[in-house]
Amino acid sequence: MKIGNLIWLVVGSLFIGFVVFALPISLIPAATKVITLPLICKDGTYQVKTYSNGDNNYSTDYCINQAGEKRDITGLVLLVPGLIFSIVIFIAILVVRAGVFVVGRLGSAS
Repeated sequence: MKIGNLIWLVVGSLFIGFVVFALPISLIPAATKVITLPLICKDGTYQVKTYSNGDNNYSTDYCINQAGEKRDITGLVLLVPGLIFSIVIFIAILVVRAGVFVVGRLGSAS
């Protein structure tokens, strides 16, 4: 595989992983609890605070540990599933490309 193709594969996998999968999941609190929280908030409880500033609404995700300390996990709620889905997509594309390459080689050998 050429280096240019590999770069496009990485960029495409990151785009699909974040935009197609991670962003919609991070916007649904129930999906966030199931997929992301076991990885980033193991020892605490999950809390979402929503702020309103006129026409704009903002939300911040927190992980609260047993001592009551709040930790802002807003970025991690998108980053962790985005990276996971991107890696899965990258590996899947590599496996498919390898399979096509092997099948092509076997077909040309006969």
